[in-house]
Amino acid sequence: MKLTVRETEIIKILKQNPMISQDELASVLNISRSAAAVHISNLIKKGIIIGRGYVFREQKSIIVLGRILAAMETNKGQEISFTVKGIGYLLSKGLAKLGEKVTIISGVGEDLLGNSIYNALEQEGIDVSSLLKHHSLPTALEIQAPENDFISHGALQAITEELVYTKEHLLKNALLAVNDCSVGIKASSALLSFCRKYQVDNINLLEDVKDITPFFNSDLLLKMNTIILRKSQLQQLGISSLRFEELVSEKIIPIHLRGHFIITCGEEGVLVVSKADFKHVSLLPGQRLSEKFSTGFIYGLINRYNYSQAARIGLGNFNQLLSQA
Repeated sequence: MKLTVRETEIIKILKQNPMISQDELASVLNISRSAAAVHISNLIKKGIIIGRGYVFREQKSIIVLGRILAAMETNKGQEISFTVKGIGYLLSKGLAKLGEKVTIISGVGEDLLGNSIYNALEQEGIDVSSLLKHHSLPTALEIQAPENDFISHGALQAITEELVYTKEHLLKNALLAVNDCSVGIKASSALLSFCRKYQVDNINLLEDVKDITPFFNSDLLLKMNTIILRKSQLQQLGISSLRFEELVSEKIIPIHLRGHFIITCGEEGVLVVSKADFKHVSLLPGQRLSEKFSTGFIYGLINRYNYSQAARIGLGNFNQLLSQA
């Protein structure tokens, strides 16, 4: 189902006040009553809500397995700034802002930073019941300095295959699984085994993985539906060009038995590659390939756009979508 920004906004209002009248809804949105009625009618047709009282159909959850870490940046010792990073955090927050039901599997420390991150995700409506708060390991911290970077992995060490094995129940009725492959090959393998068992589509992000070759030299590749990686990482696979024939060579062809490659190419845009197809989605004037691309791309697939259209959503005015959600 394809939801507009306005429909996403209306869904949030209806969840807060299921008995709101169309007159009241129109007033909140600053639109006419007839326009509000049209939006409600469209949501009923799409199966999002059921009749008067705005009862919502049960929404399946997106399962996100990924890292969360605090980042401290110093500028020659004069300025210090803190941000929260990690695919797990960014994807979960972005998809939740767009009205998706999200469950995150990750780890933070039971400390000031960890509690702050936990509460922030919970306030966004994200299911944090599988976000481990570790008693003895601190929240992961990345220190970015002009000379070099340093990462203390802390609670990220607790994201193991054993942890993922305890989350099998989450995959039984999941809409989609998103795998941040930087959690490691063992935890990734556990998640993908459940995806195969319960026939759950999966999207696998390799962009933060330093050495991607173990993922391509194992049977794990056969369990992946979609892979997102950077153009520069192809060199690790012995691929030196973006020619179709080389991209679907013996090195990576197993993925094409089931799914797609999404190759991010910086200012050149994105390549969408399958066994039978090769499409270049270029940047339009004023666009840039941002860290929010994966969130927009996943949102597009969830709403049944094809791969190229979903890539365009990720490249396009997705920042505007997030700001209005």
